[in-house]
Amino acid sequence: MSVLEAIEVGAPPRTPLPVHPREWLAMLWRRRLVVVVTAALVLGAAWARGFERAPVYRSTPVHLEIVSDGARIATISDVFHRQSVTSVALNTQVELIRSRRVLHAVHSEIAGLADRLPYARFVEAVHVESIRGTLLVRIWVESPIAHGNAEAANAIADKYADVIQSHAEQRHGRIAGELERREDAAREALAAVDAELAAWRETNAIADPASEREKLELVVGRLEVRCVESDISAVRFQRAADQISTAEAPHDSPEVVSDAGYSAVTELIARLAQERIALLREFRETRPDVQVVDDQLAFLERRRSALVPLIVARVEDAARDANEESRRLVELRDAKRDELRKVADLEVELANMEERRAGRRSDVGELVAQREKLQGALGFGLTPVVIWERAREEAIPHGGDRQGNIGVAAVLAAILAALAALACDRWSDVLRTRADAERETALPVLGSVPHVRGRRRRRDRLVVDRPESAAAESVRFLRLSIEHAMASQGTGRRLLVTSPRDGDGRTSTAVHLAAALAADGADVRLVDADLRAPRLHDIFGLDRSPGLAEACESEDPAHAPSPEGWPEGLAVLTAGAASARPADGLVADRATAILGERERGWTIVDAAAACTTSHAAAIARHVDSVLMVVRSGRTTTRDLGEALERFAAIGVPVLGIVVTDVRG
Repeated sequence: MSVLEAIEVGAPPRTPLPVHPREWLAMLWRRRLVVVVTAALVLGAAWARGFERAPVYRSTPVHLEIVSDGARIATISDVFHRQSVTSVALNTQVELIRSRRVLHAVHSEIAGLADRLPYARFVEAVHVESIRGTLLVRIWVESPIAHGNAEAANAIADKYADVIQSHAEQRHGRIAGELERREDAAREALAAVDAELAAWRETNAIADPASEREKLELVVGRLEVRCVESDISAVRFQRAADQISTAEAPHDSPEVVSDAGYSAVTELIARLAQERIALLREFRETRPDVQVVDDQLAFLERRRSALVPLIVARVEDAARDANEESRRLVELRDAKRDELRKVADLEVELANMEERRAGRRSDVGELVAQREKLQGALGFGLTPVVIWERAREEAIPHGGDRQGNIGVAAVLAAILAALAALACDRWSDVLRTRADAERETALPVLGSVPHVRGRRRRRDRLVVDRPESAAAESVRFLRLSIEHAMASQGTGRRLLVTSPRDGDGRTSTAVHLAAALAADGADVRLVDADLRAPRLHDIFGLDRSPGLAEACESEDPAHAPSPEGWPEGLAVLTAGAASARPADGLVADRATAILGERERGWTIVDAAAACTTSHAAAIARHVDSVLMVVRSGRTTTRDLGEALERFAAIGVPVLGIVVTDVRG
């Protein structure tokens, strides 16, 4: 991801929430102005609220029950009042007590109350509170009036009871009318069902479809049995006829043999055959007797052969009769089935009408019972509000607990101030730590310089005057980081030091870095390229002219003297005389020659702010890399993104970032 992609200008802040107490303290110190203003506003409002111009008198509370369970008849009370609970919420009743209908009527009815207490103040003086877990409500009045608060509280309770009683009577009247209307409609529906049932009975001749259905089911069952038996007989006769007609010896078939006539002839033939055998054994010479027996046997054989066709015809007739009987029984069974279905439909239709009539009768009975209960409740005159305790006057005035209020306000002010500071710090796009800079830019933070107290001139010489200080050590660490970064990236030693805006510490950083490099034995040239507001000549005690501006306009070598009191090897090229168009000289070829005259050593260029002028971008073409300086608690991500975009547009690499004025 590139630098430009990493910076989202105007994006929501991504500052992490403080976790450690030290982080909270640092955040509160950064936003101390917000903390002070917020706490002052809260405490001032609490102090102004705590002033009370007059003593306040309070009545004891009126205790009333919105829904009474202490009525004379518990069952009717439950029917009446529990219905009220489900229809009107307790909070709604509390709002009704504080409504204009109740309070304005009480304020007008109590004599002299309107003169002593305006209506707006009276509304503020009335307090209504419901007791959690019960249906009890407390009403009391707290006002500057010494006498009359209890009277007003009792009047409010009485007026509310009247309003609720009126609402209950109106509601019961509406309910009674609605029940009566529904009862009439239910009776009309019952009469219509009775008329429909009578017309049905006149139309249909069957008085009892259920018994008729049972009879038909019995008949159909019997017909089913007979159909099965007839089918069996028809199949048996048809099978016998087929066997006789297809047999090679029909007289040997079971149906023929089992015939009575055929059996009788067969028995006679058998006896005559036995007689013939006997005659042949006894009277072998008497041929006439044997002849008579033979003639009889021949006659009986012819007679038995003649019986076979008759038996076959009789079997076939029986098969046809059995089939005809089966068909007739099936038709009769189907007819009875159709009749049974019609009777079943009539039975269902009758049952539906009976069920509808029973439902209408039940509706009528339920509505009559509800109406009777409602009439019973109205007859006993139950009230939905019971006043258990009346209000009394308290002669001792009550003042405001100013100290307690201020104590609570102090705690609240501390909490709100901390939240306000956290919100401002959370939603601020100001960079505060090196972690913020790395997260917002994806560039390496080469170093951070802590906050240094004292005058500017002393702060500019801290590397020379206080080499053992933490700030001087941070500058030396910055020098090592820059050398390592240049070595790893392979860039030259011409470094441009700039910042997004003025006042970010770029000149001090350039001076400290140049002094640290020179103190380490390096040959360093420090160039002041801020031609509109140069500072190097003041820091080092040199003349402003001749300097960079004159060197860019002439062919002579640039004059860079070594200041006194600074490490050897440090040469300073001041900005030179002021010019109407200073950027023109910075883009000239002579500027490249000036910055590139040194073959060895370092060239540190102190440029103007990148977001306010074009000087930094103009001279950046003549250096190898850019060091971006941001100030903790001052530089915003928007300004930093704009500055980096300018250098990216001209293709100059940014070596890294330095965070200055780091506190804590």
